[in-house]
Amino acid sequence: MGCGEGRLSVGLAADAARLLAFDPDAESVAAARRSLPAELVGRVSYRVASAQELEIERDLVVFSWSL
Repeated sequence: MGCGEGRLSVGLAADAARLLAFDPDAESVAAARRSLPAELVGRVSYRVASAQELEIERDLVVFSWSL
């Protein structure tokens, strides 16, 4: 939740089968997409959205560095 520029998402994606990273700020999501290493592109999906807007099935939610 609140992926920002993707710093934490890259580390999490390395150990995940798939990752949905989202943030309400479009510029932050664009920066996160640009920073994603090519080898992780198939595992990570990005969306411009808030947590209240998404209905997703999940195994784990990470909320860090967001306050």
